[in-house]
Amino acid sequence: MDRAFMFKQLCIQSYLKLMECKRITDNDNINISEYIDTNTDLKDGVLKENSFSDVEISNNDVEFKIDEPEKVKAPKKRKKINVGVFKCEVCTEGFDLKCDFETHMIAHPNDDNPLCTLCNKQFTDLKVLKRHVRIHMLSKPFRCELCQKSFSESGSLTRHLRKHRGEKRHLCTVCGKGFYEANVLSVHMRTHTGEKPIECKVCKKRFADPNGLRSHMKSHTGEKNYLCNICNKSFSHSFVLKKHLRVHSGERPYLCSVCGKSFTQSHYVSVHMRQHTGELPYTCSVCNKGFTQNSQMEMHMRIHTAHVRTHTGEKPYQCAVCGHRFAQSGALATHRKTHLNDNKTK
Repeated sequence: MDRAFMFKQLCIQSYLKLMECKRITDNDNINISEYIDTNTDLKDGVLKENSFSDVEISNNDVEFKIDEPEKVKAPKKRKKINVGVFKCEVCTEGFDLKCDFETHMIAHPNDDNPLCTLCNKQFTDLKVLKRHVRIHMLSKPFRCELCQKSFSESGSLTRHLRKHRGEKRHLCTVCGKGFYEANVLSVHMRTHTGEKPIECKVCKKRFADPNGLRSHMKSHTGEKNYLCNICNKSFSHSFVLKKHLRVHSGERPYLCSVCGKSFTQSHYVSVHMRQHTGELPYTCSVCNKGFTQNSQMEMHMRIHTAHVRTHTGEKPYQCAVCGHRFAQSGALATHRKTHLNDNKTK
């Protein structure tokens, strides 16, 4: 064994020296055999051409066959089988929690092509499918230690924790307002661009975000789930009920910084401030008169509309009793009183 090992080592050294000789002679255009004969160190260290058949020395090529050791394939790691109370009959994997077992079984039928067996939604990744299944199972294993709120995904918990830390990483480049999540910033940017990609299928009205559409849909359905426990009046949204309760409590939390007048809603303060600043954001398109509120401008526009009807003769308001027509709704209301008085005298 020792002689065989030494012979192999000598072969390798000889091969390396021959390769070096070939590189030198190729560059200098010298015969390789003559170069070895004239170099004593190489002549003593290189095996002769006829020493073994696997080495061929020529002017153009040097070849030496070295048997490379076979690569030993590492054994495949066996999937760790969890031993739990709930066991899968297909792959024998076990689970300690029933919710994890149910999630596994929904995703199990076709692991190579993940498909939710509850809604037939297709996925490219089994992990994404298992996160999706938690929505159906109402499973929320990720809990916030600060407020005990639970989430179905770890990423949702991470984003939630930013609110506790006050981290608003996503800043609007227009107004500088900060947001906890990038998708909320994207929706906010539509307030600057005016983009409204979401459409109501009933009335075709468009909205910038899904929350606006959901709130709007209640106007079609008539849904009013928020009830005042004092007067039993119902409302479509919780924030509207909150504002309404101030009517009963007399609370006016919003103050004018100039005159100290208080209001039940912040919007009323904004409108009131225009009296101090002189701002008139609503302008009549006919006479260019300005107004602090849109409702004031609409009332003013009726004057122009009524005046135009004196020229056109248009009378859109009709009395349901006698059929008499009027150019203005106010004139019709006054006329109706004549019928009421006639009924009283009879």
